[in-house]
Amino acid sequence: MKMSRSTNAGALAIGAMLGSAVAGLSTKVVVIPLGMVFLFLLFATPGLPYFTLVALTPMNVGFGGYLTVSRLGVLAVLAAITYQALTRRSPWPNFLRGPGAYVGLAFFAGIVLVNLFHALPGFVTRVGPLFIYAVLFFLTLAYVRTARDLERVMMIIVGVAVFEVFLVALDVGYGIVPFGGWHAELLKDRSGTEVRVSGTHEHPIMLAGYFQVAIPCALALAALHRNVIVKLLLAALAVSFLVGWHYTFSRSSMVGMAVLTFAAMLTLSRATRILGIAGAIGILLIFSSWGFSLTDLVRDLDGLPMLQKIVSEAGVSATSQSMAWRFENWGMALSIIKQHLFTGVGLDEVPRYAVQNLPLNAYAHQYVETALPHNMFLQVAAENGIIMMGLFILLWIMAFKAAFVGYRDTLFRPYGALLLIILSGQFGIYMFNPMAREVWLVLGLSLAMGYTVRDRQTSKTVPVKEPRNPALTPVTASTPDS
Repeated sequence: MKMSRSTNAGALAIGAMLGSAVAGLSTKVVVIPLGMVFLFLLFATPGLPYFTLVALTPMNVGFGGYLTVSRLGVLAVLAAITYQALTRRSPWPNFLRGPGAYVGLAFFAGIVLVNLFHALPGFVTRVGPLFIYAVLFFLTLAYVRTARDLERVMMIIVGVAVFEVFLVALDVGYGIVPFGGWHAELLKDRSGTEVRVSGTHEHPIMLAGYFQVAIPCALALAALHRNVIVKLLLAALAVSFLVGWHYTFSRSSMVGMAVLTFAAMLTLSRATRILGIAGAIGILLIFSSWGFSLTDLVRDLDGLPMLQKIVSEAGVSATSQSMAWRFENWGMALSIIKQHLFTGVGLDEVPRYAVQNLPLNAYAHQYVETALPHNMFLQVAAENGIIMMGLFILLWIMAFKAAFVGYRDTLFRPYGALLLIILSGQFGIYMFNPMAREVWLVLGLSLAMGYTVRDRQTSKTVPVKEPRNPALTPVTASTPDS
């Protein structure tokens, strides 16, 4: 095809500008044209902003200075939603949907007020992550209204997890860490012997937590899909996510995975429920042989050759030391909470109070100096007071209840079971770690599904009134899109 001189000149000018930008700045500017195209689609396509936000959930990647992919993405998403509403491409989203939204609003607003009270420097930097949590939570409530919406979110989670597995393969196979951060620094410190991977996350435990969401999503989609090839593909992806999870080597995530597996056995069928309960009883009987002493059990497990080999390869401390370290962190957090019962010490301020509040003879902190609550509920209480922790606990209770409501509904039973499983896994892993961003996605999904089921059941119980002239106006009973 022959092009005009003006077309050739335009193409040459664009190429010259891009080449100059790459030479003068960095290869990162290559993404600018792609970003401009995506921004156009983002503003033009209703629904795309929210699903973009879901895809950005695990993206803790810096873009230079204070800017990160997530922060830029959230601002773009909010701008696109505002533009679409103002131009009437889509209605304004209902952020305050159901009682859970009001509890969430009280939680986030309360934390902001508590930290304004503390008048700490760098307020915007401290509250930044909280803002992303809130946007993810409220937009999930607003946009997830049907079973099809739930499936789309599940597919996005699986798609992003495929990208994370690719990063795991680069890291483990070739030592390439494209996004730097926590893991890149450890590689320097340990001369390349560290094998724990973090993907686009700040820490391996966060990647492990995300895989614990993606694995059940992939298996649920495989169960729901009718095409055999697609089923096999999704099952294979779930296996790859499990391999990726293994390379995070997060022992607290193993606890989360055990809780997730137990919840899955309780919800899938009567046979698996019996097996799960029998297995739990067997574990308790084995535990009783150590006198129900978790410390003694873990210390003996440290002596297993296989576990010693894994620990040495991962470059982490012994399991008994890691557990003792967490117990010391919890003791420190409880001490801070007692002293600052209603206001906490402020976001990101716990390390400043940690050393003087560690338990006496806190030997485990001799090898790991970091002192943080390492429990999402204690973290909230230590930073923001027990009222905020109470609201946070209430959100979890409401989410579990909403997931159970879906589990008891004939149409939403698979999704209710899935969210009960994911919630249990997230609860298990973050009882031993600080809060992660995907927690707010899962809480929002559970509550949104619960409200969808409630609306569906309500529409069934409301009688349809006969019109005055049935011959002119036929009676049609409709239910919300499933």
